[in-house]
Amino acid sequence: MRARFSKMQGAGNDFVVFDAIRQSIPVARVNWRRLADRHFGIGADQILIVESAEDERHDFRFRIFNADGGEVEQCGNGARCFVRFVHEQGLSAKPCLLVETRAGLIAPQLVEGGEVVVNMGPPRFDFAAEGFLAPSAFPPGALLQQGRIQSLEIHSPQAQSLEVQERQIRSVRIPSPHTGSPSDPAPAGLVASGSGTTAQAVSLRLDLLSMGNPHAVLWLHSPAPDALVEGLGPELSRNPAFAHGANLGFACLDRQTSVLHLRVYERGVGETLACGSGTCAAAALAIEHGWTGSPVHIHARGGKLRIDWAGGVAPVHLQGPAQTVFSGEIELPLH
Repeated sequence: MRARFSKMQGAGNDFVVFDAIRQSIPVARVNWRRLADRHFGIGADQILIVESAEDERHDFRFRIFNADGGEVEQCGNGARCFVRFVHEQGLSAKPCLLVETRAGLIAPQLVEGGEVVVNMGPPRFDFAAEGFLAPSAFPPGALLQQGRIQSLEIHSPQAQSLEVQERQIRSVRIPSPHTGSPSDPAPAGLVASGSGTTAQAVSLRLDLLSMGNPHAVLWLHSPAPDALVEGLGPELSRNPAFAHGANLGFACLDRQTSVLHLRVYERGVGETLACGSGTCAAAALAIEHGWTGSPVHIHARGGKLRIDWAGGVAPVHLQGPAQTVFSGEIELPLH
């Protein structure tokens, strides 16, 4: 069975997009992992499927398959490519769409200058209530609460072998309940029973947030080096504490410029050049901590993104580019 597709990218996060409205796509039978393979398929971080909405009040349904073939809840960069695709393909002329995802409704919108803004909905700070944690897989006391932010301390043998030093991991200054001013630093990234490479147990403290999909953020003093992302990403994203895996953000915020340097190791994919929902999560956490205000400008490996969030229960807005690279036809690999 042959099918038409478009190859697209948003800040280097690349996708293969299929119109399943005007052509038949046997979604359950397609080997999406094979199709996403960069040697034996088209190659992509995710596969995006455009379907008719289940609710007639909405415009489309948006389905996302990771490079490992698993279906996931949300993809911010993919949502921007989604709205660009439906306009270029003549499926809609509406500047703002209501799109169904597994995580709920999103509202992507074309704006002047060719970029796309996506209303990603409000950040969800009660990570545990979202069902993304497996409480039996971590000890009592490992789940911490600071205001609305939940954090998890995870023992990391890989961090120990990578010779992670305390100076690489950012220390968060916790506001004093008496003065409202910063008190003595409490480690947000690294909690070690010892120092440097002699630590007997290295625990990484990860901030948790759901954007409809699970994100964990490790805060750093400086932009993440390759060794840190490549070494810790696979281990932490598959940690049994996360019931469905997690997307791991390695974040460094420049408070003077409100520029957030971010690399994300995505579950089921690996590191991508940008992660839309991951940028939303990291920016919302930085704002909630009180480290910066809105907007937050994200520098990812594949380009620049902008996050606007008014705080509270307001939705997070993700803005960035979306571009079609090429289009074609392929014989779908079926199971």
